[in-house]
Amino acid sequence: MQPPAFVCFDLETTGCNPSKDGIIQLAAMTLTLAKEGTAAFVKSSSFSCYARNEVPIHFRAVQTHGLTEKRLKELGAVDPREMLRSFVEYLNRQEAVVLVAYSSGLDFNFLAQSMDRYSLVMGNIRGVVNALGLVRKAYPTNTHRLGVLFGDLVHRCDTTCTAENCEWASLCAHDAMSDTRMLVELMEKPTMAQMLQLESNHQPWQRWLDRVTSRKKRN
Repeated sequence: MQPPAFVCFDLETTGCNPSKDGIIQLAAMTLTLAKEGTAAFVKSSSFSCYARNEVPIHFRAVQTHGLTEKRLKELGAVDPREMLRSFVEYLNRQEAVVLVAYSSGLDFNFLAQSMDRYSLVMGNIRGVVNALGLVRKAYPTNTHRLGVLFGDLVHRCDTTCTAENCEWASLCAHDAMSDTRMLVELMEKPTMAQMLQLESNHQPWQRWLDRVTSRKKRN
């Protein structure tokens, strides 16, 4: 059986309640094994999409990601169902997928609630990994905020960094694709890559997997 692809993802939402709020930005990058039996990854593809908000965007959410209804229109936001359907199609390019997010579960729950809302299925998901848990094990003495950890372990921008001479200078904003790129860079580090593959063999999220890989019955 072909090893699963690891799809790192992040999202921005209208608020903090998965049952009431919606996803307004979804980004992902796929990591595949460079060679079977190794812990080295290669980036193979990416996904990014904005969706129109169906409920008001909470002011605290706007303070975090800066996405207002006007800004979403400027970015060409699509219908939420269309965004999620496109994401399912993106996942289906791989025979089997392990989803990876840097959260304590909120991103996973938002994704599940949204898939339920539009009766969509992610049938090829074989595992779910909370990268935050892995980072806490690997680097217990570090701060675990993604941007700070990225600066400590991958690249710390200084006063000489600009958008013209440094590809990471633009990653300071709280944006789903920026956060996904930082997560991917962390997961490519040898220690994290090995832990990621080992963790994908354990399924503490089995109920979540059962939910998103089979359509929920509706009245």
